[in-house]
Amino acid sequence: MSTKRTLLAALAVVVIAGSVLWLATRTVRSIGGRWAVDAGLPPLEPWTPALGLRRTFDTLPQPPPPPPRVRLLEGNEEAWIERWRILTVARERVDAGSFIVRNDVYGLAFLGHLLHLRGRGVAVRLLIDAYGTSMARSVFAEDYLDELVAAGVEMRTYRPMLGRVVEAALRLEPLAAVASEHDKVLLVDGKHAVLGGRNVGGEYFASPERHPEAFLDVDVLVAGASACTALERAFEAEWSSGVAPALGERIDVASRRAELLGAHRAMDAWLRGAAGELDGDDAAAPHLRVLREEHPNLEGALARRRSEALVRHEVRILDSVPRLGHGQDDVTRGLARLLASAEREVLIQSPYLVLAGGAVERFVEAGRRGVAITVVTNGPTSSDNALSQALFLEQWPELLARVPGMRLFVRGDRHNVHGKTAVFDGQVAVVGTYNLDPISMAVNGEVVLVVWSKEFAARVAAPLHAAIDEGSPTTFEYRIVRDAAGVPVRGDDGRPQVAFGPGQHVEPSRWSAVHTWSTVVRIVRLLAPSQPLFWASRPPPTERAVARSAVDADEAAH
Repeated sequence: MSTKRTLLAALAVVVIAGSVLWLATRTVRSIGGRWAVDAGLPPLEPWTPALGLRRTFDTLPQPPPPPPRVRLLEGNEEAWIERWRILTVARERVDAGSFIVRNDVYGLAFLGHLLHLRGRGVAVRLLIDAYGTSMARSVFAEDYLDELVAAGVEMRTYRPMLGRVVEAALRLEPLAAVASEHDKVLLVDGKHAVLGGRNVGGEYFASPERHPEAFLDVDVLVAGASACTALERAFEAEWSSGVAPALGERIDVASRRAELLGAHRAMDAWLRGAAGELDGDDAAAPHLRVLREEHPNLEGALARRRSEALVRHEVRILDSVPRLGHGQDDVTRGLARLLASAEREVLIQSPYLVLAGGAVERFVEAGRRGVAITVVTNGPTSSDNALSQALFLEQWPELLARVPGMRLFVRGDRHNVHGKTAVFDGQVAVVGTYNLDPISMAVNGEVVLVVWSKEFAARVAAPLHAAIDEGSPTTFEYRIVRDAAGVPVRGDDGRPQVAFGPGQHVEPSRWSAVHTWSTVVRIVRLLAPSQPLFWASRPPPTERAVARSAVDADEAAH
């Protein structure tokens, strides 16, 4: 009887896993954007690879002059401080969009700050995603959001979960359940903006030195009216589509106003180094206790001088809206143009690396031109997504075999590499919300800032080079076996043989969830070898052409 139950449980896991993988593979197919809307920015201008990198950069949407001043926000704590600093000086309006807002000291302080600003007469709009933000799906935690609505904050939830599930069922379209607003943007008074990889929660802002599981992320601070206006247009495109206004106090389980304002007072006093002002403040006390115990480095942080000044640089902004696999969005097309125009080297950091055929072929084409491609991503111990990591582990040997000159590095500790950045020929830098996976490429709404500057590009590249130079046990390079001529050596199954991979630096017991999903992925791969997500896992065809080049894809999109 026990054996029968075990077999039934195993069968259930395979069925569920197969369903999830089927859903993921659908994201790489063009199935028609039946409810897609245009992004808020102008379209890309005509392009050919002959233009070169500089003129390719100029085909991307350009904010009116003068160029904005920008500053890279690499450190978690400085990223939080800058958000708080620009919110503190808000006088007219704040637009905030985030995939995730956590129910922790950072998330509550952030919501409390918006509530405080609204009380001062500042116009506030907050857009959150129902899939990413759990408090939008909880009767009890939703009261935090209801308090903002009751105070006059305009708040919208992007595609509430019930509506997603119903739509997916009625249309037999699983993508309708996962298409999300993935932007992370904070806009203040049309003068300042922050965008990048960080959501609002402790893992994004806690000190990596004190918190072993803190994420390693990247944002950019932008100061300039024209660039902020362009980002406002991108925000407006998300705000106006696929959303549901929060009704406010739908089920008033408990008032959260005092708690939110207490979190704001605690964070503000702690950052100003004035915690003594809160003696006897019962609403602020629990949050202040958390800050003292877990985030002591933030005490008095607002008084510190910025480690770097904002510097004026030429920028371009790429934006996409959530869609159901509707062709290529402008973010994907713009980044493909930059890759096709690079001449020497491309450095990429992406938390999730899962590529289908068309994306793989773009890397292959760049490698064949002699472009050195280096990618930094997560390994089994640092990834927060077991399925994505399992697909990556299935693909990476074939990627190295296919792409000439490609090098691949993974994080070896528990710090999740969450920044989404790229540097092309040491001249163009990209910072944004876009992952190298099918969800960003074909489903979610994303936004990125593209900067033309050798100095800024060097700043973006520096932490990646530092991690690579540090080596094990922080960073490992995955390698395949090659013969004396550098040709990949394949086993009897046709797959590249691994010289160094996850099995050489981590015990399977430390990544059991990933190991389980890897087994499921291989079973599904055997059952459905033609699925698009497994294209990059198969040996290349020998007698027929592979997928279209990036040039063909761009021309077809026009």
